[in-house]
Amino acid sequence: HGHVTDVLASLPDESVNCIVTSPPYFGLRAYTDDPREIGRERTPQEYLDHMREIGAQLWRVLRKDGTFWLNIGDTWYSGRGNPGPNGHDEKNSDRRGWLRAVDQPGQPWGRRKSLLGIPWRVAFVLMDDGWTLRQEVIWSKRNCTPDPAVDRPGRSHEQHFLFTKGPRYWYDADAIREDSDPEQQA
Repeated sequence: HGHVTDVLASLPDESVNCIVTSPPYFGLRAYTDDPREIGRERTPQEYLDHMREIGAQLWRVLRKDGTFWLNIGDTWYSGRGNPGPNGHDEKNSDRRGWLRAVDQPGQPWGRRKSLLGIPWRVAFVLMDDGWTLRQEVIWSKRNCTPDPAVDRPGRSHEQHFLFTKGPRYWYDADAIREDSDPEQQA
């Protein structure tokens, strides 16, 4: 247990076979008071830089034949303003007491009510650093929390990315293979 950069620093080089992680999404929640907490960055670029730093440590600890699975969701820039660090957010108690970057109006990196494309931005940064993106997997959430938006379709999925260090790695396709269901294909 501990902060990801501290724990990764304690692991030996190429000692991990598989990494599966779902870091906090940019600008959505404050889980701790640690200023290093992922997701509390002031800009998407700071978030990408943080993910790049972590990606370098993941590269170091992952074996050459290992895989890295990243589950990551997106964020909207609301630009709606916020009553301040002691404000009361009726929708989510995890947001209380934290002035989210995505709520601060007039940010040059966002258009009001625009999806920021964070998952793909992170994927591109990691690819720029040498990771091989083998697949995007969509996690379709059939019983997800209802989306309160009334002016766009609701979000009922998250993205998972499969990264490797190169073209050769261990992967067991039979372990996840499912029989096709003719009823669902109709």
